[in-house]
Amino acid sequence: MSHQCIEPEHLWLGLLGKQDTVAAYAFANLDVDLKEINIAILDKLVQHETKAQDNQQETPQSHATQGIDGALTVVSHPPEEKHISRILVTTLLVIITAIVLIPLGYSAYLSKITPTPTAPPSIRAVPTLPPQNGGGLDLNSPRIQNSIAELQKLYPYLPYYKDITLSTGVSVTINIPEKVLQLTPWTLDAEIYGINYETSPNQADYTLMKKSFLEAANIVFAWVKQHGADPKKIIYTWGTRAYIQQQAEQWLSEAT
Repeated sequence: MSHQCIEPEHLWLGLLGKQDTVAAYAFANLDVDLKEINIAILDKLVQHETKAQDNQQETPQSHATQGIDGALTVVSHPPEEKHISRILVTTLLVIITAIVLIPLGYSAYLSKITPTPTAPPSIRAVPTLPPQNGGGLDLNSPRIQNSIAELQKLYPYLPYYKDITLSTGVSVTINIPEKVLQLTPWTLDAEIYGINYETSPNQADYTLMKKSFLEAANIVFAWVKQHGADPKKIIYTWGTRAYIQQQAEQWLSEAT
């Protein structure tokens, strides 16, 4: 196919016509139907190619002649030069537009796929019975019953195990054991290894550990939501040590 067949819109197809999630999301927000454009462009290319072949033998080649006196006389300038200039200008406009649109589309895309950090019910706030009723946990309280109901939706998909290097550069392991290994029927044991839960605000790694835990916790919440449960109604245990649970719940509460 000759470059005569290339129209400015073909550059959009070439630059952004691949299966790119962010670009597709950005164009979707602009009500641009890439599939429809793709079909139209391909039809136009076929028409241009046929026309170019028909005209190839009829169009004289451009050339320049030099007279006896040394003067250069231009016989004709082919339309290809103007067409190439048009393509170059359009390419520049496409790149500039892409630089502006893609980051905006990417931000909107992330805002939809990334769960908003929301502190789930604290295990320390579980309702208890009054002493005259024997004390202990109030297993009939709405908070515990809601957690039990949501956990029933997740049991068929357990266990869940994931090794991942977070955007912070910290590598963690997320482990949610199968149903028979869960500590209680009203809590979800979600252990995140690779986090220093013993850090404190005056230590150099505190901010890094906090960001890393919240990112990993959001992965857990996204998995819960993916399987039809409400992550905000589940009571989580983040580890078997009291300091792990305390630090995890503190970071989650500060992120809301």
